[in-house]
Amino acid sequence: MDGVTQVSQCSIDPQQTFVYNFSVPDQAGTYWYHSHTSTQYSDGLYGAFIVDDPDDPYAPAYNASDESVIVLSDWYHLTAEQIMANSLSGYNPFIWQRIPDSLLIDGVGMCDTCDPAKTSLPVYTVTAGQMARLRFVHTGMLSTFFVSIDSHNMTVIEADGVDVQPNVTSWLRLEIAQRYSVLVKADQKPGTYLIRLVGNYKNAGQYQRYAYAWLRYSNAPDPVPATPRLPTYRIEVPGMQDFDANALQPLVKERAPNATVSHVLKIDFPANAFRWTVNNITFKLPARPILQSAFRNESIGNPQTQVLRVKG
Repeated sequence: MDGVTQVSQCSIDPQQTFVYNFSVPDQAGTYWYHSHTSTQYSDGLYGAFIVDDPDDPYAPAYNASDESVIVLSDWYHLTAEQIMANSLSGYNPFIWQRIPDSLLIDGVGMCDTCDPAKTSLPVYTVTAGQMARLRFVHTGMLSTFFVSIDSHNMTVIEADGVDVQPNVTSWLRLEIAQRYSVLVKADQKPGTYLIRLVGNYKNAGQYQRYAYAWLRYSNAPDPVPATPRLPTYRIEVPGMQDFDANALQPLVKERAPNATVSHVLKIDFPANAFRWTVNNITFKLPARPILQSAFRNESIGNPQTQVLRVKG
């Protein structure tokens, strides 16, 4: 299900509503919903969407009451519309645009000049001696994220809605829109441990961004610690780059069906253009949603739209 403006449907106008009615008979896992009009979602129109699996193969491994959904994002002091306008005006987006003002964990974060004493970090409670499931969702706009939990390893068990063979890591790397479920064993001294979010940015010199949250044992004897101040320098932690998503293997392997039709699509990102192209054509919004025109067997009427027709 994908409500892409002028592709599958018209956009939802202000003060109007649209009801999605659908079923998920054969999918489960960690997903998210978001606006699909330009970059609008990055102004905050998104959220996690969890489909519980009644036959979850990992259910016996973790305490269901210790499951948490953790939404990660970046935040700019400019609106998404302003960022897009600047990008299309000729700036190099991978240098000027890629540095957000803050990173957020479940909507909470700090900028460089924020007073930590005025910020209460999110707290995720786990039971000592039990296994917890944490679902991380990357809803950001222009960031590569790295996540770690002080003194704890994470075991990846799900990637983008697919159960995978257990994979142990100290750092988790997430690109935009990726989701991972991890198991964390609460086997350390009862207390409160930092969840660290680091944003890395290509060609950005010493620039990084950070956000924190707490993993807290239910029997922690001490109060939640004071919010630490964000680093003002670049951090390179051993193991930070070790997580390899390509090493993940599905728990149940399925063969892809044999192809009956082949199409060659050349996907490119011309230098300094900030416009993706498919077969050297960039997308331009058509007057009528593409799927509606295809259903009616109408001409798309837009030479800047790639349309592939296949027989059902």
